[in-house]
Amino acid sequence: MRYPTIVKVLPKQPPESTYPTSTSWTTSSEVVLYCGFPATTKRSIDPSKIERLAPPQKIPIHPVETMIDPETIWTSKHLPTLPSVAVELLKLRNDPEAGIAEVQALVRNDPAISAKILKAVNSTFFGVSSQVTSLERAVSLLGGTYVTSLALSFYLSQHASTTGPLSEYYARYWLQSVVQATAAETLGRRAKQRMESELFLAGLLLDLGQLAMLKAIPDEYQAVMTTAATQSRDLYEIEREQLGFDHMEIGVKLAETWELPETLWKFIGSHHAAVEEPETSEDPATHSQERALALAACVGDFFCANSLGIAYERLQKRAAHDYEMDEQELEEFLNEVRARIEDVADQFSAQANQLEDPAELMAQASEQLANLVMQESVANLHATARHEAAVQAKHDLESQHHELQQQSQYDRLTTAFNRAYFEDALDTEVGRCVQTAHPLGLIFCDIDQFKQANDTYGHQFGDQILKQVAAAFLEVLRPDDILARYGGDEFVVLVSNPTLKGLEKLAERIRLRIETEQFEIDGCPLTICVSLGAALDIPGRSCVDVGDRVIAAADQEMYKSKHAGGNRSQVRSLICESSARLEQLVTNNRFSRWLVANQILDIPVVSRALLQVTGQKAQIGQLAVSCKVLRSVDVQTILAEQECTGERFGEVALRLDLLSEDQLVDLLILQREDPSALLQAIASQDILSRVELQCALEAYATSRTDVICSEFFASSPTTNQTTDSVPSPSCGIAPADPR
Repeated sequence: MRYPTIVKVLPKQPPESTYPTSTSWTTSSEVVLYCGFPATTKRSIDPSKIERLAPPQKIPIHPVETMIDPETIWTSKHLPTLPSVAVELLKLRNDPEAGIAEVQALVRNDPAISAKILKAVNSTFFGVSSQVTSLERAVSLLGGTYVTSLALSFYLSQHASTTGPLSEYYARYWLQSVVQATAAETLGRRAKQRMESELFLAGLLLDLGQLAMLKAIPDEYQAVMTTAATQSRDLYEIEREQLGFDHMEIGVKLAETWELPETLWKFIGSHHAAVEEPETSEDPATHSQERALALAACVGDFFCANSLGIAYERLQKRAAHDYEMDEQELEEFLNEVRARIEDVADQFSAQANQLEDPAELMAQASEQLANLVMQESVANLHATARHEAAVQAKHDLESQHHELQQQSQYDRLTTAFNRAYFEDALDTEVGRCVQTAHPLGLIFCDIDQFKQANDTYGHQFGDQILKQVAAAFLEVLRPDDILARYGGDEFVVLVSNPTLKGLEKLAERIRLRIETEQFEIDGCPLTICVSLGAALDIPGRSCVDVGDRVIAAADQEMYKSKHAGGNRSQVRSLICESSARLEQLVTNNRFSRWLVANQILDIPVVSRALLQVTGQKAQIGQLAVSCKVLRSVDVQTILAEQECTGERFGEVALRLDLLSEDQLVDLLILQREDPSALLQAIASQDILSRVELQCALEAYATSRTDVICSEFFASSPTTNQTTDSVPSPSCGIAPADPR
């Protein structure tokens, strides 16, 4: 639990605070703590606000020495400040009697924000029919609330933008703020009362205290962040341990200094509160926002924090308690947020550490933020006719784009992919195989005697041969295999999840299918055959030319088939002996292979199920930590050794005796083929009963290593269970370390 935490009162008396929900006073033997928020200093309390506090909890004193006087932050000349224009706009926003003219008068005094408002209202996003050149008209169109949000986000991004040695930490702070804002906005869209704009802005301010500490005490806070990067603990715990206070307390004080609305103080101070803590607001609307922001903070930690396991556990608990989300609903929500995060992060350039000029990108992000916050006003800025015209224009553009994309990706004659698409797909697959140590497999095909047939019977017949051969290919290939016309009468197949025997069988099926294809010229049957060559390799970590090497090997095997008389296939493995042996062990011990070998299911049933299954997306190190066969420190040791030798993670782990070969095989199996997911896919075919499938999964688990499978299948008994599916005893590897 996050609270309670009591810290030692500093000898120096700090300024009084009127923030009610983080206030305490001391007696000779106890500290009275309100609403679960720890007090780092002795503070006075406004008696008029006492009645709004939750019933006090009396907790015995256990002093912790405070490392830094918070006064250091408040007296720092680098502490972020909010310009008076933004402060006055916030006051007007909370004044029901304030008019739009007062907002216009305030904005007119700030040329920078005036320019931002004019730029925003004239952007294509709002689609104003004629250019707006008057600030008064721009403010009237956007409304006071959105102008205020634009101003606040503009100044906030200026404070968050920086260069230098701490730029990485500023970038992380900004990214997590955007993630939290996006999650809060998503929840706001689901609410009965639409409040996504307010929640987005509040979510962006939740970690305001981190910004203050990065600005005011950069050296001390860098040490905190360095510790957090190496420990699976919550950041606020490390802050309290090393500094004596956390970013929530600092954020509350800064929000108070900036004269932000009092509800924002509460949100900032409570967004990491434990689920069991009492609610701090009796107002339903405020409580609804408080719940949304608390869950958004959990989502932010889930995506950005180092202690992923802790963060995910807290996320599950918060989602179930506040929104009654089960596992499936939480997964759907996270998918929705993830998709939204990718869009928002791209628009806001939130990963500033990857960009050349973080300050400029953060400034651009503030404009995009304002656009997102102001989405609800778009409908009021468009007339119905113009809106329909815009929708139609967008549809036309999408159709044109789709048509151009089809032309750029497909061979017009055969409808197979073209060579350019194949080369892009090959580059992508090579990158994936280098990252995951998966095999890369290709099949090259050349039509035998094609030139002779083309010259004898004409180009139209030659075109018909190419069409029929491509169609025959597609009948044999799986949906994930990529067929492309490489040039002339040559075709190439990028095989999904290949094995050596699988390549041999697939090449033979292709050859036999084309051999039996019916070709006719002027009513006379004609036999067309093909020569095929295939190659398989597992790229090394530093391998840069593996794609070209596999292409060359497959091409050579194809010409060997052709020179041997044609109508045949040959396969070559480029995999070294040790890797080939490991690959064979992984293939032979997969759950799918086990089901067939033990005659529980036949090959067609398993093959259909495999089309719906993917492996774990986590890397081997992540899976090993999750399965408790490696510690985080072991992973760090292996990664450091990798940097020196260029070996694979598994190779280093075996050489250092940190993993056994059986353990490595099981980790690779889990990475490539999730047994529980395969079970779900088989269940959908209604071949076996739930009990039979459950028994099969448990029998498979006991046939593998106790260290891996026992832990894996016992970790999450009902993680992927649904009403219409088989109860899964696994489905639960969530990497505890982001490496």
